[in-house]
Amino acid sequence: MVLDGEQRPAAIIRVAGLDSHRLIEEFMVLANVAAAEELEARRQPCMYRVHDAPDPEKVEELRALLVETEIVGTGFAKGRALKPELFNRVLRGVAATPVAALVNELVLRCQAQALYSPNNIGPFRFGSASLCPFHLADPPIR
Repeated sequence: MVLDGEQRPAAIIRVAGLDSHRLIEEFMVLANVAAAEELEARRQPCMYRVHDAPDPEKVEELRALLVETEIVGTGFAKGRALKPELFNRVLRGVAATPVAALVNELVLRCQAQALYSPNNIGPFRFGSASLCPFHLADPPIR
């Protein structure tokens, strides 16, 4: 965000995502999975980062867009059980197309907001069995 002389927002500039940012994000996810697996193996309490299943109405909006833009082979049939791999397949399928940015935004908007819970309902978004932000591990892992 760019501020003017009076410290008010004057413009918003989108920063390009770098490969290094994506690599660090992947490492963070892997560290959170490792923390959860270690705490579970030691039968220690854990706060999990969980994502519920996507909002059905938003998924329907995404499905309608995919049908309208004739993106085929997505597997987004009405009433089909949703799995993270389905969304990943769609994103890979549109990666080099003019609608990639739009589809990426809609897939992101479908996802439920992350919550923290002692009950592991799973992080739908990542498709991993357990995800514990290691900074929330109690007791600290040694």
